[in-house]
Amino acid sequence: MAACDRLGVAYNSEFSPLSDLTFAVLLTRAGVRWRYAPLEGGICEIVWPPIYGVHLMQIDKHLTTAERRFAMRHGLAHVLDGHLRDLTPAADSGDWRSYEEAVADLFALVDLVPDHQIDTLPLDAAESEQLEEWVRQQATKHVSGWSEERLDHRARVRAYMHRWSRTGKKASRPDSGTAG
Repeated sequence: MAACDRLGVAYNSEFSPLSDLTFAVLLTRAGVRWRYAPLEGGICEIVWPPIYGVHLMQIDKHLTTAERRFAMRHGLAHVLDGHLRDLTPAADSGDWRSYEEAVADLFALVDLVPDHQIDTLPLDAAESEQLEEWVRQQATKHVSGWSEERLDHRARVRAYMHRWSRTGKKASRPDSGTAG
């Protein structure tokens, strides 16, 4: 999110979720050009390493508007976190449990399920498993084809991030989501 601040766009702020126009400005400032294209094999987006400083992002043209918004934020996270530096296969091999995929998923969820919306929930919901369930419900509006395990994990971590940002205290940490 600090990278977004450096690019002059407030992320996870009172302006979140970002409008499509504002998000397009953020993509441009980050050096990302995007287009809709038919993608196969359940791939929602793909981002190519930079060529002359410009990343090309392709978004599956068959996604819903909500799914496109998630996919674009997910792809931008890979760019901003430096996951795409060389023309080599992705280190995560597409495994949702990898660090890179968790970062990208949560970056997208932070904008689409922002803290200020969570703050409007009844207090008891913000302090319990109800918060995780609410985040999970919001996430399902933006993703399809995720396993229950992935949805549960991302909702749990997003809820944890919110509680930590509001209290400054580390609550009991959600599991890492890795097999082990």
